[in-house]
Amino acid sequence: MQMPEFYPIVCSGKAKNPELNQILNVKWVILPIGSEHPNEFSVRPNNPYEDPLFRSEYERYEFDVNLYRYRQTAKLLERSLNSASEAEGERLML
Repeated sequence: MQMPEFYPIVCSGKAKNPELNQILNVKWVILPIGSEHPNEFSVRPNNPYEDPLFRSEYERYEFDVNLYRYRQTAKLLERSLNSASEAEGERLML
């Protein structure tokens, strides 16, 4: 599909080297199969298991992120507790 005339052409090589204009593609774009007719194209799962699979993968990712955050928070709290204990011990020795 050819780019519309009104669409701004963004090409880093075009401004730097005029010889690249002969080589670089700045007029044609590739569309995914099925997106030729936007009114007819619909995104839907290919089978009944696809949506639950994506949902479970997303939930698993969220669990991993939360576990990482909890571990980091626990380490930070442990360091704070240790430094507070050391400060308390030094204060008692004085």
